[in-house]
Amino acid sequence: MPANLPPEYFQTERKYRQAKTPQEKISSLEEMLMIMPKHKGTDKLRAALRRKIARLKDVIISQKYKGGRRASYYIDKEGAGQVVITGLPNVGKSSLLRAVTRAKPEVADYPFTTRTPTPGMMDYEDINIQLVDTPPLSEVAEPWFIDILKRADVLLIILDLTDDPLKQWEETLRLLRTFKIIPKDVLQDIYGFTIKKIVVALNKQDMPGASERLANFKWDVILPLISIISISAQKNENLDLLGKHLYQALDIIRVYSKTPGKKPDLNEPYVLEKGSTILGLAERVHKEIAAKLKFARIWNKKSNGLRVEKNYVLCDKDIVELRV
Repeated sequence: MPANLPPEYFQTERKYRQAKTPQEKISSLEEMLMIMPKHKGTDKLRAALRRKIARLKDVIISQKYKGGRRASYYIDKEGAGQVVITGLPNVGKSSLLRAVTRAKPEVADYPFTTRTPTPGMMDYEDINIQLVDTPPLSEVAEPWFIDILKRADVLLIILDLTDDPLKQWEETLRLLRTFKIIPKDVLQDIYGFTIKKIVVALNKQDMPGASERLANFKWDVILPLISIISISAQKNENLDLLGKHLYQALDIIRVYSKTPGKKPDLNEPYVLEKGSTILGLAERVHKEIAAKLKFARIWNKKSNGLRVEKNYVLCDKDIVELRV
């Protein structure tokens, strides 16, 4: 099957070839992956681009920064997906990370407490989602900070319900736009911009006047492709629902493996992109199994051991028995 790559892909490929730093090259490669259509014809190319990204990550990690040079930070992706927390000063980003992970970022009432990225793992049902706290958005940002925002699978934007959330939202979008980052729901197909899936969490819903400000925000901001939730990091309110919103925004599914004649393993699911097939799962399990795969059987709410072929599209929480 031909790849049928769009013109934007080749434009970004030229940008990749002109890039001078590993960070710039990774940014271009990830943009190429987002532009590339997902079908069998692009599977090998997609895998090759991911290998290039992995090698560039190794280069970055191995670099030693000597005296007089600016510090650089790189957060390896772990868990089911990487969610980068961002927002204006004092909206409660670090408090949220403390509340839902075991990370211990510094929390204070003064702005710009966070100066370096801090990762933590958030439990969601039977998987972990990586959250990364970052410095507040401002007019001036280090290249590593912009790179972390662009590399994220999802951006979690925090707004403060003790102030006007609409003004914060507009300022946040403006600052992100200066870094050439736009939400998926706002504008599409702008050359040179990184389009990101976004979840908006309005923090401090327990404070006086928060309900009215939340209602006004929802009335003014109609964003069908952006998930909006109100929370209180301080009082642990709605944090379980936040996990659900982040999971949905990641566009992933969980699939459980089953060995013939045995009970399924429901403790450690395989995490795949939405739209993945039986063959895609087999490739994740082992390349030899994928090469010898004949068919599979699935169990879910609608099927009980139904035989399916390699191109069967998997759903969340399917139980799969691969047959070779």
